[in-house]
Amino acid sequence: MKNLVAFLICFWVFQSNAFECNEAVTGWHIATRHTDRTAHYQENNAGMYFKCKNGFTAGHYNNSDWKQSDYVGYSFEYKNLQVTVAMISGYKIEPIPAIIPSLLIPGTPIRVAYLPQAPNNTNNTTGWHVMLEANFR
Repeated sequence: MKNLVAFLICFWVFQSNAFECNEAVTGWHIATRHTDRTAHYQENNAGMYFKCKNGFTAGHYNNSDWKQSDYVGYSFEYKNLQVTVAMISGYKIEPIPAIIPSLLIPGTPIRVAYLPQAPNNTNNTTGWHVMLEANFR
């Protein structure tokens, strides 16, 4: 329930007149290939996110621990490279801070992110995450 509330708050922020989200990018979380093949992580990480031109980013996805996650943060972009700094819910310790670098593959809507080791986790949580993006200008 708290994930739904967090997602609705993020949606409200995007829709409110107090916050303007110009040239939003809509993205879909697809899947993750985890480095640790013995950890039995969920690799179907379906979800959705929004990213504003000003960098504000928020989304929701099925996380690798078989739970729901919401996040809010800021994305810094340089050409096809991006680094997203966010706080994420839905894990053992929440919220967890994350710094996630990614690359939009030129000429495609495919973005690939490297997922670094999660803080305070003894398991190997690294992996490669695939997303699709669309820009509705």
